[in-house]
Amino acid sequence: MHGAIFLLLAIALTAPAFADQRCSYLRCRTEFRKAGAYCAHGDFAHYCMCRNGLDEALLMQCPYGQIFNEFLNKCGQNSERNQDLCRNFFRTRGMSPHGFGH
Repeated sequence: MHGAIFLLLAIALTAPAFADQRCSYLRCRTEFRKAGAYCAHGDFAHYCMCRNGLDEALLMQCPYGQIFNEFLNKCGQNSERNQDLCRNFFRTRGMSPHGFGH
């Protein structure tokens, strides 16, 4: 029994994380912040976290009522200015700021 639990834990810790569609635009190894946060595509209340050595980003959620601030690289006040930072981030990449399906 203990061996089976250990095996399942080992598989869970080594299994690749599947990138959320809102983070699929990132290739962390080639981004300017290889271990930093980026706007989630079309979702201000979430952000994509790159981790050193891994190419896929993890989708993370801001605390309730906050949105991601691309300039400060952290969650902050839900304001039009912070929304514009993420919109402009995607526009400079030649992407629609509205995410998939819009």
